[in-house]
Amino acid sequence: MPYLEQGSMLPKFRYDAPYAAQQPITELYRSQPAVMVFLSNFGHPVTRAVVKDYLSTLDSLQGCSLACVVHSRHESVAHALQGRELPFTMICDADGELYRHFEIPQETSPLRYSSLRAAAILHKAKKEGYSPKGQPQQLPLTLVVDTDGTILFAHYGRSLTDLPENCAAISELAAQAAAARPQAEEAAEEPVEEPQAEEPAEGLQPDDAPPRPESIVPEQEQAPAAPSAPPAESEGAADKYKTEQFTLESFFQQGSQDRE
Repeated sequence: MPYLEQGSMLPKFRYDAPYAAQQPITELYRSQPAVMVFLSNFGHPVTRAVVKDYLSTLDSLQGCSLACVVHSRHESVAHALQGRELPFTMICDADGELYRHFEIPQETSPLRYSSLRAAAILHKAKKEGYSPKGQPQQLPLTLVVDTDGTILFAHYGRSLTDLPENCAAISELAAQAAAARPQAEEAAEEPVEEPQAEEPAEGLQPDDAPPRPESIVPEQEQAPAAPSAPPAESEGAADKYKTEQFTLESFFQQGSQDRE
């Protein structure tokens, strides 16, 4: 499947949540638009920082639902949550089927996947024992899905933190994407007038027309090749940063020490 883009339809599928298997994705956006943020595995330092930011700003989430997709087993996430319920949807894709299907790239070069924020998060995590050891880094994908499954917005992140930074940004993104849809549909319905051919100037006969220069046909630009589908993240790679070494108190307690 090619890259997702505005106007395409989100395929219908079932997913595993931390405490429930085979949930229909349609329930996520049935009553209001949904924002889906594809992250790395649940134990990844950036994933942890993003989830913490979303939890701490949840009061700003308005007019849409939120789902975070992680490249982890639902049993591992459930174990890390220790029986607690997250206030938004967590989609667990251990085999990476969605990541491959939507062609979400991975990067191995820090020059390509890093950002100032990502570098700060990873630097601190390495001091706490995180060791990626050259493993490919999963880049994010942000989607806004309307109530009929139409994708209103799709953004493939260029760095690990190229995604909505908090719930206020998520709400604003969803509102702007929903407001733009009627305008896009009206523009698509407007008939396009074909340009009329100009009549030759009076008195100018076909034989009198000046000679036409040889036409120059520009070389067709070669469309960039889509990156190859990333391999499913192995269980060993997903567990490089063990979820058990984190306490969830940093997520649920206001004013706790920042884990970025």
